[in-house]
Amino acid sequence: MVVVDSRKEVDEVKELLGIAKDYALALRIELKRKDPALKDDLLRQAELAAYFTHCNLQATHLKLSLQSAMSICFKAKNYGTAATFARRLLELNLPPQVATKARQVWKFYTSGYIAFLRVSHVVSFCF
Repeated sequence: MVVVDSRKEVDEVKELLGIAKDYALALRIELKRKDPALKDDLLRQAELAAYFTHCNLQATHLKLSLQSAMSICFKAKNYGTAATFARRLLELNLPPQVATKARQVWKFYTSGYIAFLRVSHVVSFCF
């Protein structure tokens, strides 16, 4: 219970409650992603990491969640989604090391290499 004296304080309390709700949800998602039962399920980890990026977090926490989601999706060979997170990261103010990694993921996806992998997989499947 919170006692407030003005409408401004009511608005501030409502905003803080919204922030707390978003962080509680984000933490539940992250704890589920790190559950030992999901250790070998990269697709589920990627899905949860993607959900985590949609929580309304402060900029520094958003950067961390995007980095994590980009790495997990890349490891799961979900290059399109990893590139999406890389693009979102590049829109933010990043340290040079993080920006370089995000650019590498983006270039990997936008290069012709991914298209080659898809075509060679389809061709080998047909024979």
